Amino acid sequence: MTETMEVIITAVLASITSTSILGVLLQEFIKRWMNSRFDIELEVIKSRNAEQLAALNAELEGQREMLKRVAQVRMEVFPQICEKLYRAKNELSAQIGQFESVNERFILRSSLRELAEKHGDQVSDACFRYRFLLTDRQFSLLHKYKNQIQTLPSVVAVDEQLNDSSKTTSSLKAIKTALSEQLPVIIAALQTDEPLLRPHAAT
Repeated sequence: MTETMEVIITAVLASITSTSILGVLLQEFIKRWMNSRFDIELEVIKSRNAEQLAALNAELEGQREMLKRVAQVRMEVFPQICEKLYRAKNELSAQIGQFESVNERFILRSSLRELAEKHGDQVSDACFRYRFLLTDRQFSLLHKYKNQIQTLPSVVAVDEQLNDSSKTTSSLKAIKTALSEQLPVIIAALQTDEPLLRPHAAT
């Protein structure tokens, strides 16, 4: 009986020992498996973040190159626009001055109309040809300047119909003043406003 109990106790102790060892081994296995899985997931996250960072850097570099290119084109184009604006203002102001100073205005009606149409077309062409280089404010200012020029033929037409020198002179002076006041504002905007890297809707 005593021997039997000893055998049973020995077996129980052996079983407990084996179970404890298996528990430790299982615990160590689970720990290593979790660490391995964590390392794998961490590497996946690192790789994904590296790809996103590379894509972001590539996008930023593309934007920098685009801004650089836009700046170069603006430096080439904007002086040409400014030259058109100055020439329009000076030639139209001189023609308006002549129109105001003569009694036989019909002589100058045709030349003033043609000059206004020419410069109006040139400024309009600059507005839309270089729209992608212009900020909304720059485009709006140029468009307003163009509209002032393009009102001259209608003033001439009214003068032909009514032959009212006082009304015509007043209208022409208003346009001449507007062109002189708007020009420095436009030049300043072309020199200082920054381009926007986004598509512009046609206006």
